Amino acid sequence: MRLCYNDYMITRLHELVETEMAAKKPGSLFRTSPVETVVPPTAEIRVPKRGKHLISGMFDQAAYRQFGVLAAELGLTKQELLRQALNDLFIKHGKPPIA
Repeated sequence: MRLCYNDYMITRLHELVETEMAAKKPGSLFRTSPVETVVPPTAEIRVPKRGKHLISGMFDQAAYRQFGVLAAELGLTKQELLRQALNDLFIKHGKPPIA
């Protein structure tokens, strides 16, 4: 009986699986120990982005640095400092602070 290429590949795959199962080599097709899931530390503090929109602008290097320094001095993230600035702007123009 003559085998076509697909039959040959299926046969080789079965042989490989049987060999791997018999040997149970680490890193083989079948793991012998459970896989550990590593959660990056930033995953715990991320805020969901659903329903959020980016507000940005281009500024001089000096303004960029001063903004970062001010955030650090106040112990805030740049996001929190920008939220405060937006709320102050809204209040200044008679709008509710909703940021």
